[in-house]
Amino acid sequence: MLKRMGILVNPTGGTIRNDTQGAGYWQAPRGQRLHRGVDFDGEPGQIVVAPCGGEILRVVYPYADDMRFEGVRIRNERLILRLYYVRVSPVLVSKEITAGQPIGELQDIRLRYGKDMKPHAHLEVEAIDPLLLL
Repeated sequence: MLKRMGILVNPTGGTIRNDTQGAGYWQAPRGQRLHRGVDFDGEPGQIVVAPCGGEILRVVYPYADDMRFEGVRIRNERLILRLYYVRVSPVLVSKEITAGQPIGELQDIRLRYGKDMKPHAHLEVEAIDPLLLL
């Protein structure tokens, strides 16, 4: 069942991550910086759905030093989003998608950060049409 979050769909259906590595809320402390997205709990290998309709612009790699981890950049007429720790297969780049459509499988971020970090999908808004907020 899809869990709506305002204009977006929860990509995993999970709750917001909270573990010994930190909280998955937007602006949660991360050492000298603040968290720039929201982390949704999930299980490695589970299906992840598109948080909004639009076009998958490209596959992204959140870590330049570790190409095992992927994500996607999604654009529609109102938003540009990044969704990390999702392996998209087959690659849906330049494909139109709808909100809630399965787009990939959740990767196991514990392979990078260890067992203390819960597997999750990281959702980040890169750009937003200001009229959406008015």
